[in-house]
Amino acid sequence: PMDPCGKNKYGGRPTWTERKHESALVYWQKTLKKMMRFYRDVLGFHTDWDGGNFAEFETASGKTTLFLYSRREFAKALGQEYCPPWGINFSFEIALWLPEYTDVDSEYRRLSQLGVQFPCGGPVFDFGIRNFYVADPEGNLLEIGSTNAAEG
Repeated sequence: PMDPCGKNKYGGRPTWTERKHESALVYWQKTLKKMMRFYRDVLGFHTDWDGGNFAEFETASGKTTLFLYSRREFAKALGQEYCPPWGINFSFEIALWLPEYTDVDSEYRRLSQLGVQFPCGGPVFDFGIRNFYVADPEGNLLEIGSTNAAEG
C-alpha cells in the first residue's frame, strides 16, 4: 500500500507491483518490413511506422505496446555478432485474448483465409479456455484465445 507521499509501507520508493505503468513487449526482427506488414495488415494492429528500424503498435487496451526492432541493429548496438534464430521460437509467446469462444473461432477462420501458419492446427486446449496458436513470419508464437464460453 502507498501512503499519500508516494512511499510504500517500508518507507522506500514504490515497487514494480505498486506502480501504475504501461508495459511494452519488444520483438527483435530480421525482416522488419515483412513483420510490420503481418502485425499491421494481418492482425490489424495500429502503427505509424515510418519505414525505419523500429515499429510500434498499439493494443486496444492501451496497457501493452508491441515494439518491433531490427535484430541486426540491436546486435550492432550491443557490440554482438548477429546470429538469427530459425524455426518456431519456443522461448516465449504473445497471448491475445478475445471476449468469447465464438470470437476465437471467427478469428481462426479469418486468419485461415489469409494463409497464416498454425503450428498446432485449429482451436485447441479446450479446458476452460479456447485458443489456437499462430506463428508470425519469423516463427514467433502468438496465442489467440478466450476464457469466456458465453455465446450470444
